[in-house]
Amino acid sequence: MTIYCVSHKPVPMPQSSSLQLIQVGDAATDFSALRDNKGDHIAEKNGTYSELTAFYYIWKNRPSDIVGFSHYRRFLLPPSLQQIAEVSADRPFLDCQTEGDGRGNYASSRVMERDAMIGLFDHSGDVEEGFSKLLENHAIVLPKRNELPRGDMIYQFATSHPSSSIFALLQLLSERDHYLGKAAYEYFSNAGHAHWNNLFITKWSVFDRYCEFLFDTLFELESRLNLPICSYQRRVFAFLSERLLNFWIWFNELSIAEVDWCVAEEISEHQLETHHSDPAKQQIFNADWRKNKSLIKTCSDMSARSPSKPTTDIPNTGEYL
Repeated sequence: MTIYCVSHKPVPMPQSSSLQLIQVGDAATDFSALRDNKGDHIAEKNGTYSELTAFYYIWKNRPSDIVGFSHYRRFLLPPSLQQIAEVSADRPFLDCQTEGDGRGNYASSRVMERDAMIGLFDHSGDVEEGFSKLLENHAIVLPKRNELPRGDMIYQFATSHPSSSIFALLQLLSERDHYLGKAAYEYFSNAGHAHWNNLFITKWSVFDRYCEFLFDTLFELESRLNLPICSYQRRVFAFLSERLLNFWIWFNELSIAEVDWCVAEEISEHQLETHHSDPAKQQIFNADWRKNKSLIKTCSDMSARSPSKPTTDIPNTGEYL
């Protein structure tokens, strides 16, 4: 098992043989022995794909039985740390899940100082054993879910990002396969919760199938989008991939195990903002939403022409998209 910690800057790491730092971004010097710009790679896309350039590099160059991903400040906590985390770290955003409050995206996380987080891992025993046990009975390990205030992933996305990209994604999936498009439209319109930040641990066979679906979709989507000027919003493919991961797991009926996760640094203010937090941004959001209503209708019409997907009793064949 290797859990890759994706980072664009040097960070202190827990001393665990299961955790390995992987460098992404355009830094002139190497701060990690492992970097996403060797071999078969898409490192040049990091400005728009963010942590996904690490996903692609690992997928193409470093197969292993079990693979996982954390970030430079976000870590999944192994089962042996669950009880310790309950008394040593707070969930400061639990009361902030009101509509339009960006803190709700972090409500399931625990926040602690980095030194405290490293100390937890250093005394956690066998990290690999804890996660491997979970994968004996589940297909994938994810961070604890966050509830979506409106139960609508499309609206949730549009409150924080330009909405045209998620409608373009739905349109692409519908054009590619009516059955898949209908399922995606129904899921994004009705999802009541989500697992954020592209944190997960799974077997290689699942990761391989997911990456095939993910990158095939995003590479085709690239030609359809006009990228935002804002450097944060240009990471659109990473933002979309968070939603695609949730959809893909649901569509393939994968069994999940949820674990606690921690944020080891303060969350930047721009990540707590939504279009509701500023009147000017609210006006932009409203205009963007109205502009893309035609795409909503297109997705809905394509969905209506597609065969319905049963909601229960779907046999799990072990095959993935």
